[in-house]
Amino acid sequence: MAKGQSTTVQIFDKDQNVPLIGATAINEQTGAGAVSDKDGLILIEKGSPDDLISFSYLGYQSLSYSFKDLPKAIYIKSISNLLNEITVYAKTSPTPLTKNNETIKDFIIDGERIIMLSKNDGEKFVLKLSHHDAKVISTLKIEPKLRSIEAFYTSCTGSHFLIGSTEVLQLHIEEDEIKIIDRADRKLFDKLIKPCLSENDNYYYFQKTKIKKQIASIYAIDKKTNEAYLFAGVSDDENLKRYPYDKPYMDYADGTGPLYLGIHAQDARDAIQWGDMLNVIFYVPVDYHIMSHNDRMLLFDHEKYRLHIFDQVGNLIEKHPIEYPKQKGWKSNNNMYFDQATGALYAVHKIGVYKYITLIDLENGATKKRYVLREAFMENMAIYNGVVYFTNSTAVEGARILKKLSLDTMD
Repeated sequence: MAKGQSTTVQIFDKDQNVPLIGATAINEQTGAGAVSDKDGLILIEKGSPDDLISFSYLGYQSLSYSFKDLPKAIYIKSISNLLNEITVYAKTSPTPLTKNNETIKDFIIDGERIIMLSKNDGEKFVLKLSHHDAKVISTLKIEPKLRSIEAFYTSCTGSHFLIGSTEVLQLHIEEDEIKIIDRADRKLFDKLIKPCLSENDNYYYFQKTKIKKQIASIYAIDKKTNEAYLFAGVSDDENLKRYPYDKPYMDYADGTGPLYLGIHAQDARDAIQWGDMLNVIFYVPVDYHIMSHNDRMLLFDHEKYRLHIFDQVGNLIEKHPIEYPKQKGWKSNNNMYFDQATGALYAVHKIGVYKYITLIDLENGATKKRYVLREAFMENMAIYNGVVYFTNSTAVEGARILKKLSLDTMD
Protein backbone atom coordinates (compact mmCIF):
# COMPACT_ATOMS: atom_id res chain seq x y z
CA MET A 1 0.00 0.00 0.00
CA ALA A 2 1.37 3.37 -0.95
CA LYS A 3 2.55 5.67 1.78
CA GLY A 4 1.04 9.13 2.27
CA GLN A 5 2.91 12.33 2.98
CA SER A 6 3.48 13.96 6.38
CA THR A 7 0.68 16.33 7.32
CA THR A 8 -0.06 18.88 10.05
CA VAL A 9 -3.35 19.11 11.92
CA GLN A 10 -4.47 21.56 14.58
CA ILE A 11 -6.40 20.42 17.64
CA PHE A 12 -8.92 22.61 19.49
CA ASP A 13 -11.19 22.62 22.52
CA LYS A 14 -14.59 22.21 20.85
CA ASP A 15 -16.50 24.46 23.24
CA GLN A 16 -14.02 27.28 23.75
CA ASN A 17 -12.47 27.10 20.25
CA VAL A 18 -8.93 27.46 21.66
CA PRO A 19 -5.87 25.38 20.67
CA LEU A 20 -4.88 22.57 23.05
CA ILE A 21 -1.21 22.38 24.07
CA GLY A 22 0.17 18.90 24.78
CA ALA A 23 -2.56 16.89 23.04
CA THR A 24 -1.24 13.60 21.66
CA ALA A 25 -1.60 11.77 18.35
CA ILE A 26 -0.75 8.08 18.05
CA ASN A 27 -0.57 5.96 14.89
CA GLU A 28 -2.21 2.77 16.14
CA GLN A 29 -0.49 0.68 13.45
CA THR A 30 3.11 1.89 13.82
CA GLY A 31 3.10 3.27 17.37
CA ALA A 32 4.49 6.61 16.16
CA GLY A 33 3.36 9.54 18.28
CA ALA A 34 3.50 13.31 18.41
CA VAL A 35 2.45 16.13 20.75
CA SER A 36 0.75 19.42 19.89
CA ASP A 37 2.73 22.66 20.29
CA LYS A 38 1.66 26.01 21.78
CA ASP A 39 -0.59 26.60 18.76
CA GLY A 40 -2.21 23.17 18.95
CA LEU A 41 -0.32 21.99 15.85
CA ILE A 42 0.69 18.34 15.51
CA LEU A 43 2.93 16.98 12.78
CA ILE A 44 1.65 13.55 11.72
CA GLU A 45 4.40 11.52 10.08
CA LYS A 46 3.63 9.82 6.78
CA GLY A 47 1.71 6.57 7.01
CA SER A 48 -0.42 4.19 5.03
CA PRO A 49 -3.82 5.60 4.00
CA ASP A 50 -5.72 3.24 6.26
CA ASP A 51 -3.54 3.74 9.35
CA LEU A 52 -5.70 4.77 12.31
CA ILE A 53 -4.59 7.99 14.03
CA SER A 54 -5.96 8.54 17.56
CA PHE A 55 -6.07 11.98 19.17
CA SER A 56 -6.38 12.39 22.93
CA TYR A 57 -6.03 14.92 25.72
CA LEU A 58 -6.50 14.21 29.42
CA GLY A 59 -10.00 15.21 30.49
CA TYR A 60 -11.31 15.16 26.89
CA GLN A 61 -13.01 12.63 24.66
CA SER A 62 -10.70 10.82 22.23
CA LEU A 63 -11.19 10.85 18.45
CA SER A 64 -9.74 8.65 15.71
CA TYR A 65 -9.38 9.12 11.94
CA SER A 66 -7.79 7.10 9.16
CA PHE A 67 -4.65 8.76 7.79
CA LYS A 68 -6.31 9.43 4.43
CA ASP A 69 -9.27 11.19 6.09
CA LEU A 70 -7.36 13.45 8.50
CA PRO A 71 -8.95 16.92 8.70
CA LYS A 72 -6.84 20.05 9.03
CA ALA A 73 -8.61 20.99 12.28
CA ILE A 74 -9.85 18.61 14.96
CA TYR A 75 -12.24 19.65 17.73
CA ILE A 76 -12.52 17.54 20.88
CA LYS A 77 -15.00 17.94 23.71
CA SER A 78 -14.18 18.27 27.40
CA ILE A 79 -15.53 15.44 29.52
CA SER A 80 -16.56 18.03 32.12
CA ASN A 81 -19.31 19.16 29.74
CA LEU A 82 -20.86 15.70 30.01
CA LEU A 83 -21.66 16.20 33.71
CA ASN A 84 -25.30 16.58 34.59
CA GLU A 85 -26.53 20.07 35.40
CA ILE A 86 -26.71 20.18 39.18
CA THR A 87 -24.18 22.94 39.66
CA VAL A 88 -24.31 25.61 42.36
CA TYR A 89 -22.08 28.68 42.51
CA ALA A 90 -20.59 30.42 45.51
CA LYS A 91 -22.67 33.44 46.50
CA THR A 92 -20.30 34.61 49.24
CA SER A 93 -16.58 35.29 49.34
CA PRO A 94 -14.18 33.03 51.26
CA THR A 95 -13.30 34.15 54.79
CA PRO A 96 -9.59 34.90 55.45
CA LEU A 97 -8.36 33.13 58.59
CA THR A 98 -4.74 34.32 58.80
CA LYS A 99 -2.91 37.58 58.19
CA ASN A 100 -1.00 38.73 55.12
CA ASN A 101 2.39 38.83 56.84
CA GLU A 102 2.22 35.12 57.63
CA THR A 103 2.79 32.34 55.11
CA ILE A 104 0.87 29.08 55.63
CA LYS A 105 2.94 26.58 53.64
CA ASP A 106 0.61 23.66 54.44
CA PHE A 107 -2.07 22.61 56.93
CA ILE A 108 -3.96 19.58 58.21
CA ILE A 109 -7.49 19.35 59.59
CA ASP A 110 -7.41 17.08 62.65
CA GLY A 111 -10.95 16.83 64.00
CA GLU A 112 -11.91 20.19 65.46
CA ARG A 113 -8.38 21.58 65.18
CA ILE A 114 -5.99 22.69 62.46
CA ILE A 115 -2.23 22.12 62.36
CA MET A 116 -0.54 24.83 60.32
CA LEU A 117 3.02 24.97 59.01
CA SER A 118 3.53 28.69 59.47
CA LYS A 119 6.27 31.22 58.79
CA ASN A 120 6.29 34.93 59.60
CA ASP A 121 8.43 37.35 57.60
CA GLY A 122 12.10 36.85 58.42
CA GLU A 123 11.48 33.94 60.79
CA LYS A 124 11.71 30.14 60.65
CA PHE A 125 8.82 27.74 60.15
CA VAL A 126 6.83 26.72 63.23
CA LEU A 127 3.89 24.40 63.83
CA LYS A 128 0.71 26.06 65.08
CA LEU A 129 -2.31 24.29 66.56
CA SER A 130 -5.54 26.25 66.17
CA HIS A 131 -9.31 26.05 66.21
CA HIS A 132 -11.20 26.14 62.90
CA ASP A 133 -11.29 29.91 63.09
CA ALA A 134 -7.44 29.82 63.12
CA LYS A 135 -7.28 31.09 66.70
CA VAL A 136 -3.97 29.68 67.90
CA ILE A 137 -3.98 27.24 70.83
CA SER A 138 -0.26 26.43 70.95
CA THR A 139 2.94 26.74 68.91
CA LEU A 140 5.87 24.36 68.46
CA LYS A 141 9.30 25.23 67.06
CA ILE A 142 10.72 22.66 64.66
CA GLU A 143 13.98 21.68 66.35
CA PRO A 144 16.37 20.48 65.21
CA LYS A 145 15.74 22.03 61.83
CA LEU A 146 14.37 19.79 59.06
CA ARG A 147 16.15 20.14 55.75
CA SER A 148 13.94 21.41 52.90
CA ILE A 149 10.54 21.14 54.55
CA GLU A 150 8.12 19.95 51.86
CA ALA A 151 4.63 19.32 53.22
CA PHE A 152 2.37 17.49 55.62
CA TYR A 153 1.31 13.91 54.99
CA THR A 154 -1.46 11.89 56.64
CA SER A 155 -1.00 8.12 56.50
CA CYS A 156 -3.69 5.50 55.92
CA THR A 157 -3.93 5.07 59.71
CA GLY A 158 -4.54 8.78 60.29
CA SER A 159 -1.07 9.59 61.65
CA HIS A 160 0.36 12.98 60.61
CA PHE A 161 3.89 13.50 59.32
CA LEU A 162 5.98 16.54 58.46
CA ILE A 163 8.16 15.65 55.48
CA GLY A 164 11.66 16.95 54.83
CA SER A 165 14.04 15.99 52.04
CA THR A 166 15.97 13.48 54.20
CA GLU A 167 13.92 13.11 57.40
CA VAL A 168 10.30 12.82 58.47
CA LEU A 169 8.74 13.87 61.79
CA GLN A 170 5.68 12.06 63.16
CA LEU A 171 3.29 14.41 64.96
CA HIS A 172 0.78 13.84 67.74
CA ILE A 173 -1.72 16.13 69.46
CA GLU A 174 -1.94 15.73 73.22
CA GLU A 175 -3.75 18.06 75.62
CA ASP A 176 -3.93 20.86 73.04
CA GLU A 177 -0.23 20.64 72.22
CA ILE A 178 1.61 19.36 69.15
CA LYS A 179 4.30 16.86 70.00
CA ILE A 180 6.99 15.26 67.83
CA ILE A 181 6.85 11.60 68.83
CA ASP A 182 9.19 10.08 66.25
CA ARG A 183 11.84 10.97 63.68
CA ALA A 184 12.50 8.66 60.73
CA ASP A 185 14.67 8.46 57.63
CA ARG A 186 12.83 9.70 54.53
CA LYS A 187 13.71 6.57 52.55
CA LEU A 188 12.28 4.35 55.28
CA PHE A 189 9.12 6.45 55.34
CA ASP A 190 8.74 6.23 51.54
CA LYS A 191 9.17 2.44 51.71
CA LEU A 192 6.98 1.55 54.68
CA ILE A 193 4.42 4.32 55.29
CA LYS A 194 3.48 5.87 51.95
CA PRO A 195 2.56 2.59 50.14
CA CYS A 196 -0.35 2.08 52.56
CA LEU A 197 -3.48 3.32 50.76
CA SER A 198 -6.36 2.54 53.10
CA GLU A 199 -7.42 0.39 56.03
CA ASN A 200 -10.42 -1.00 57.86
CA ASP A 201 -10.86 -3.10 61.02
CA ASN A 202 -9.44 -6.21 59.37
CA TYR A 203 -6.98 -5.21 56.64
CA TYR A 204 -4.37 -2.75 55.44
CA TYR A 205 -4.25 -2.10 51.69
CA PHE A 206 -0.83 -1.50 50.11
CA GLN A 207 0.28 -0.94 46.52
CA LYS A 208 3.18 -2.27 44.48
CA THR A 209 3.94 -1.02 40.98
CA LYS A 210 5.83 -2.38 37.97
CA ILE A 211 6.54 -1.67 34.28
CA LYS A 212 7.16 2.08 34.60
CA LYS A 213 4.32 2.21 37.16
CA GLN A 214 1.80 1.36 34.44
CA ILE A 215 0.56 -1.50 36.60
CA ALA A 216 -0.47 -1.00 40.25
CA SER A 217 -1.16 -4.14 42.26
CA ILE A 218 -3.13 -3.60 45.48
CA TYR A 219 -2.49 -6.06 48.29
CA ALA A 220 -4.60 -6.67 51.38
CA ILE A 221 -2.66 -7.49 54.55
CA ASP A 222 -4.53 -9.29 57.32
CA LYS A 223 -4.01 -7.36 60.57
CA LYS A 224 -4.20 -10.54 62.67
CA THR A 225 -2.07 -12.94 60.65
CA ASN A 226 0.04 -10.43 58.65
CA GLU A 227 -0.68 -12.52 55.53
CA ALA A 228 -0.79 -10.60 52.24
CA TYR A 229 -2.71 -11.44 49.08
CA LEU A 230 -3.58 -9.69 45.83
CA PHE A 231 -6.73 -7.61 46.28
CA ALA A 232 -7.14 -5.73 42.96
CA GLY A 233 -5.18 -3.99 40.22
CA VAL A 234 -5.16 -0.93 37.98
CA SER A 235 -3.36 -0.72 34.64
CA ASP A 236 -2.86 1.53 31.63
CA ASP A 237 -3.60 -1.04 28.94
CA GLU A 238 -2.70 1.20 25.99
CA ASN A 239 0.75 1.96 27.39
CA LEU A 240 1.33 -1.71 28.16
CA LYS A 241 0.65 -2.57 24.51
CA ARG A 242 3.16 0.04 23.34
CA TYR A 243 5.76 -0.65 26.00
CA PRO A 244 7.87 -3.22 24.07
CA TYR A 245 8.32 -0.66 21.27
CA ASP A 246 8.90 2.35 23.55
CA LYS A 247 11.18 0.77 26.16
CA PRO A 248 14.43 0.94 24.08
CA TYR A 249 14.04 4.69 23.61
CA MET A 250 13.27 5.35 27.28
CA ASP A 251 16.21 3.16 28.37
CA TYR A 252 18.57 5.05 26.06
CA ALA A 253 17.27 8.42 27.26
CA ASP A 254 17.78 7.26 30.87
CA GLY A 255 21.29 6.06 30.10
CA THR A 256 20.46 2.44 30.94
CA GLY A 257 20.24 0.91 27.46
CA PRO A 258 21.91 0.88 24.04
CA LEU A 259 20.97 3.12 21.14
CA TYR A 260 18.05 1.77 19.13
CA LEU A 261 17.10 3.29 15.81
CA GLY A 262 13.66 2.47 14.44
CA ILE A 263 10.44 4.08 13.34
CA HIS A 264 10.64 6.74 16.09
CA ALA A 265 14.28 7.81 15.73
CA GLN A 266 16.84 8.16 12.98
CA ASP A 267 19.77 9.21 15.18
CA ALA A 268 20.85 9.46 18.83
CA ARG A 269 19.34 12.89 19.31
CA ASP A 270 15.96 11.70 18.05
CA ALA A 271 16.14 8.68 20.36
CA ILE A 272 16.85 10.84 23.42
CA GLN A 273 14.10 13.33 22.59
CA TRP A 274 11.56 10.59 21.95
CA GLY A 275 12.54 8.72 25.13
CA ASP A 276 12.30 11.88 27.24
CA MET A 277 8.88 12.70 25.79
CA LEU A 278 7.59 9.21 26.52
CA ASN A 279 8.81 9.40 30.12
CA VAL A 280 7.27 12.80 30.79
CA ILE A 281 4.01 12.68 28.82
CA PHE A 282 2.97 9.09 28.23
CA TYR A 283 4.36 6.90 31.00
CA VAL A 284 3.01 8.69 34.06
CA PRO A 285 2.00 6.36 36.94
CA VAL A 286 -1.50 4.90 36.80
CA ASP A 287 -3.95 6.92 38.82
CA TYR A 288 -6.70 5.71 41.15
CA HIS A 289 -8.25 6.23 44.56
CA ILE A 290 -9.16 3.47 47.01
CA MET A 291 -11.08 3.88 50.24
CA SER A 292 -12.99 1.92 52.84
CA HIS A 293 -16.73 2.62 53.02
CA ASN A 294 -18.90 0.75 55.52
CA ASP A 295 -18.08 -2.93 54.94
CA ARG A 296 -16.95 -2.38 51.34
CA MET A 297 -13.89 -1.12 49.51
CA LEU A 298 -14.31 1.47 46.75
CA LEU A 299 -11.73 1.57 43.95
CA PHE A 300 -12.03 4.58 41.66
CA ASP A 301 -10.07 3.59 38.54
CA HIS A 302 -9.17 6.88 36.85
CA GLU A 303 -7.51 5.08 33.93
CA LYS A 304 -10.75 3.48 32.78
CA TYR A 305 -13.29 5.82 34.45
CA ARG A 306 -14.88 3.08 36.51
CA LEU A 307 -15.85 2.62 40.14
CA HIS A 308 -15.29 -0.94 41.34
CA ILE A 309 -17.02 -1.91 44.59
CA PHE A 310 -15.44 -4.88 46.40
CA ASP A 311 -15.99 -6.65 49.67
CA GLN A 312 -13.04 -6.47 52.06
CA VAL A 313 -11.28 -9.50 50.59
CA GLY A 314 -11.48 -8.42 46.94
CA ASN A 315 -14.64 -10.02 45.58
CA LEU A 316 -16.18 -7.67 42.99
CA ILE A 317 -19.73 -6.71 43.96
CA GLU A 318 -20.57 -3.91 41.51
CA LYS A 319 -19.00 -1.63 38.95
CA HIS A 320 -20.22 1.73 37.64
CA PRO A 321 -19.00 4.40 35.21
CA ILE A 322 -17.40 7.49 36.77
CA GLU A 323 -19.06 10.74 35.73
CA TYR A 324 -16.73 13.41 37.08
CA PRO A 325 -13.84 14.44 34.81
CA LYS A 326 -10.14 13.75 35.01
CA GLN A 327 -7.99 16.43 33.43
CA LYS A 328 -4.36 17.09 32.58
CA GLY A 329 -2.35 17.30 35.78
CA TRP A 330 -4.88 15.26 37.77
CA LYS A 331 -3.54 13.18 40.64
CA SER A 332 -5.83 11.32 43.00
CA ASN A 333 -3.75 12.22 46.06
CA ASN A 334 -4.54 15.91 45.57
CA ASN A 335 -7.80 15.84 43.61
CA MET A 336 -9.89 13.51 45.81
CA TYR A 337 -11.01 14.90 49.17
CA PHE A 338 -12.69 12.90 51.93
CA ASP A 339 -14.69 14.78 54.55
CA GLN A 340 -14.00 12.88 57.77
CA ALA A 341 -16.79 14.69 59.61
CA THR A 342 -19.59 13.86 57.16
CA GLY A 343 -18.18 10.81 55.33
CA ALA A 344 -18.58 12.57 51.96
CA LEU A 345 -16.12 12.23 49.07
CA TYR A 346 -15.40 15.04 46.61
CA ALA A 347 -13.52 15.18 43.31
CA VAL A 348 -11.98 18.57 42.58
CA HIS A 349 -10.80 19.76 39.19
CA LYS A 350 -9.87 23.10 37.71
CA ILE A 351 -10.97 24.86 34.54
CA GLY A 352 -9.37 28.29 34.19
CA VAL A 353 -9.85 30.20 37.45
CA TYR A 354 -12.76 27.97 38.53
CA LYS A 355 -12.61 25.05 40.93
CA TYR A 356 -15.30 22.42 40.32
CA ILE A 357 -16.05 20.47 43.49
CA THR A 358 -18.07 17.34 42.72
CA LEU A 359 -19.92 15.53 45.51
CA ILE A 360 -19.79 11.82 44.67
CA ASP A 361 -22.48 9.27 45.39
CA LEU A 362 -20.54 6.50 47.15
CA GLU A 363 -23.15 3.92 46.17
CA ASN A 364 -22.60 4.21 42.41
CA GLY A 365 -19.98 6.89 41.64
CA ALA A 366 -22.58 9.28 40.20
CA THR A 367 -22.51 13.05 40.64
CA LYS A 368 -24.80 14.18 43.47
CA LYS A 369 -23.99 17.87 43.30
CA ARG A 370 -21.36 20.10 41.75
CA TYR A 371 -20.09 23.30 43.38
CA VAL A 372 -18.14 25.98 41.54
CA LEU A 373 -15.71 28.27 43.30
CA ARG A 374 -13.93 31.11 41.54
CA GLU A 375 -10.65 31.78 43.31
CA ALA A 376 -7.28 32.32 41.64
CA PHE A 377 -4.07 30.78 43.03
CA MET A 378 -5.72 28.16 45.23
CA GLU A 379 -3.08 25.82 46.63
CA ASN A 380 -3.40 23.34 49.53
CA MET A 381 -6.97 22.32 50.21
CA ALA A 382 -9.11 20.28 52.63
CA ILE A 383 -12.83 19.75 53.19
CA TYR A 384 -14.18 19.20 56.70
CA ASN A 385 -17.82 19.22 57.84
CA GLY A 386 -18.91 20.74 54.54
CA VAL A 387 -16.38 23.60 54.73
CA VAL A 388 -13.61 24.11 52.16
CA TYR A 389 -10.28 25.24 53.64
CA PHE A 390 -7.48 26.34 51.34
CA THR A 391 -4.33 28.42 51.17
CA ASN A 392 -4.42 31.31 48.76
CA SER A 393 -1.60 33.40 47.34
CA THR A 394 -2.13 36.63 45.41
CA ALA A 395 0.13 39.38 44.19
CA VAL A 396 -1.70 41.89 46.40
CA GLU A 397 -1.52 39.90 49.62
CA GLY A 398 2.03 38.71 48.99
CA ALA A 399 1.74 35.63 51.23
CA ARG A 400 -0.09 32.34 51.45
CA ILE A 401 -3.01 32.84 53.76
CA LEU A 402 -5.57 30.34 54.98
CA LYS A 403 -9.20 30.84 53.93
CA LYS A 404 -12.46 28.96 54.30
CA LEU A 405 -15.84 28.79 52.58
CA SER A 406 -18.88 26.75 53.61
CA LEU A 407 -20.45 24.72 50.81
CA ASP A 408 -23.83 25.53 52.39
CA THR A 409 -23.43 29.13 51.25
CA MET A 410 -23.52 27.86 47.66
CA ASP A 411 -27.03 26.40 47.90
